[in-house]
Amino acid sequence: MSRRFKSSTFKFNQPLSSPESKEVYYCYGVHGKGYGGSPPFDTHIRILCMHKENGDLKWGDGFYSSLHHLTCESMRGETDWSMLGWVMADGSEPHGELDRVDPAMAVLEHLPYIDIRDAPPHIQSF
Repeated sequence: MSRRFKSSTFKFNQPLSSPESKEVYYCYGVHGKGYGGSPPFDTHIRILCMHKENGDLKWGDGFYSSLHHLTCESMRGETDWSMLGWVMADGSEPHGELDRVDPAMAVLEHLPYIDIRDAPPHIQSF
């Protein structure tokens, strides 16, 4: 398992949303079903990206080609963005029902970076 996905960087048993959540995204949250379940190999996915400083959100097209190898050309080399969750591009649900994820409840420092190819070496080696 890649060091960026080690379990010590995650907060388990924390709610991903609450009934009072004002903004909810349906995806496999990286602190939910997306942690234990990867997309099928060689599939296109949509990644919910969250900015580590200001909490902005955007969806990016990604591709999961092999174990711990996720690419997202629109986020390539970006070091201020992290993955909050993902969905299959074709709309399928390989891990069952999607998680309800409230970005306001995310612990930003515990989210994995997205596609850091071409990022400075100090970002890539953690």
